[in-house]
Amino acid sequence: MASSLGRLLRERGKAGRLGECILSYQVTHSTNQLGLDLARRGAPHGSLILAETQTSGRGRWQRSWSSPKGGLYLTAVLRPREGKEPSTPLFPAAASIAAAEAILEASGVKAHIRWPNDLLIDERKLCGILCEASFAGERLDFLVVGFGINVNQTRQDFPDELADVATSLQMTTGSSHEIPLVAACLAERLEYWWEKCEESPSDILPRWSELAWGETGKRVRVRHREGWELDATTAGMAEDGGLRVRLADGRLQTLYSEDVLFLRDLDV
Repeated sequence: MASSLGRLLRERGKAGRLGECILSYQVTHSTNQLGLDLARRGAPHGSLILAETQTSGRGRWQRSWSSPKGGLYLTAVLRPREGKEPSTPLFPAAASIAAAEAILEASGVKAHIRWPNDLLIDERKLCGILCEASFAGERLDFLVVGFGINVNQTRQDFPDELADVATSLQMTTGSSHEIPLVAACLAERLEYWWEKCEESPSDILPRWSELAWGETGKRVRVRHREGWELDATTAGMAEDGGLRVRLADGRLQTLYSEDVLFLRDLDV
């Protein structure tokens, strides 16, 4: 896949440094873990790690991510430019935007973002995103962001517990899609939105709101990492990337992805 992706990026001419270094595997344990290991050893900005399948794909809170053949499993290593301080809190939103725009360009399918890290089609999960950062003191050293996008899987490819909650581009459109093209579009949009994090982060939240699922007015049940639950109504994203919710007594509270285990829709 590396040669196909590299050729597409060169032919399209829309990506800069993303994709100058591409590593591709038929099978690996986790592209994000490989990305972290390589970044710690000095992998340059824009390095991409791809796999056809993962044996230990993971999402938030070390949950496993089903990674059958037919999906796109891609991790990017991102480093700030000299003198730039990218908006790290808003980067997960920027990465979600990049994935949604890439999927639309490559397949014509409009996916919606569900805070903090999922893309949905008709309330079923199409894509998960995992962002992991490393700092040198207070300064960002690098970010590793992994994408798991269900491209050509069928219902039978998912384990029983996911068959009713997961979907793919093929299941949505009835036809298969070129995985290297999805990867190329993703690299291009990710580079664009990474530059927004560095140059004009104020552009991120308005675009996120355009693509978001249930950003405002959705009744949700929140499960906190400490074990307690609450029901609330979504009230938009905060400027620092948290999700505002209105509690039953009218108070506003801001949720952060590092504290929330689950966010479930109560209106379905």
